Amino acid sequence: MTKYLVNYHLPSGEKESITVIAYNVFHAEKLAKEKLKEIGKVNITSVSSINS
Repeated sequence: MTKYLVNYHLPSGEKESITVIAYNVFHAEKLAKEKLKEIGKVNITSVSSINS
């Protein structure tokens, strides 16, 4: 599994990021959406792998 940095915008317009560990980019996006669902609707802007 790989560590991914997921950048997103909050409903207020603020830019934030979250780190997840996933199998691929699509899995990382899914995990981030699951973790962020209590915040409300977020707009994911990018997903990139982090080399350790």
